[in-house]
Amino acid sequence: YIDSLARDIYDVIFSDQNIGYAVGTGGLIMKTTDGGTSWVEQNSGVTVTLWDVDFINTNVGYAVGNSGNILKTTDGGSNWTLSTNGTTAIYKVHYVNDTLIFLGSASSTTGRLLRSTNAGSTWENITANITGLDGTVRGIHFFDADTGWISNSTGKIYKTTDGGATGAIIYNIGSTTATIYEVKFIDAEIGYALTTAGRVLKT
Repeated sequence: YIDSLARDIYDVIFSDQNIGYAVGTGGLIMKTTDGGTSWVEQNSGVTVTLWDVDFINTNVGYAVGNSGNILKTTDGGSNWTLSTNGTTAIYKVHYVNDTLIFLGSASSTTGRLLRSTNAGSTWENITANITGLDGTVRGIHFFDADTGWISNSTGKIYKTTDGGATGAIIYNIGSTTATIYEVKFIDAEIGYALTTAGRVLKT
């Protein structure tokens, strides 16, 4: 526990059993190299809330947050490079492989669902590819480069089987105010989702 860093934490990711990262309010990024026993603050260079973090290996990762902020590190978090995509909060970043990355946002202009096929050098708005995708994208999980699931703030889960080229709703809570914050699959069939009102969904 670091008293000076007593801020809200919104996501934690481990790249192996020892190395992990946490992000949160005020541009907070912390790193552990001992499995979470101790944490050290990293210099993110921003003060906006960071909502999500993901690493493809122990050195290369992204953190995303408010005002369209996209932070990338290639040296295990020692340095972070800032870029932006629009001005709307980006809530989710998901690495599929070294080159394929997805972002989830709330913007109908710059994209609720964004895809990079070149390790983040450029981002493509693929929202229109997913039939009926609305609200804010809060959850993204791909089992492989083709098969993935997207969840949103209007109670829906969408599935794509061609890497985001097309996709459609596969589940609808039936309430436009129910956010599905996270969706995760342990294999191609078994998955879980977390929602408002304490719901845990399983397929």
